[in-house]
Amino acid sequence: DVTSLHTRDPYVLRAMLEEREEVILDFQTQLLAAEQMRRGMHNQIQELRGNIRVYVRVRPFLPTLDDYHPPHDVSSNTTTTTTTNNIT
Repeated sequence: DVTSLHTRDPYVLRAMLEEREEVILDFQTQLLAAEQMRRGMHNQIQELRGNIRVYVRVRPFLPTLDDYHPPHDVSSNTTTTTTTNNIT
């Protein structure tokens, strides 16, 4: 088929070349659109991963007011009594 290309009319060859260039340009446009979509989805995945990481982050235990016991002064024989208010 390569030998038949040499014997073809230059106008036919030019038309074939232009047609293939249009196809290449169309594929490049499709590739660019797909790449932009991929980048957007990648960014969205990264954001969701970060949100999940923040949501499941382990935080240190914070004692409630009911569990709070003030330190006692061991030097004196008197015991300090404190009342706690339940805050909800």
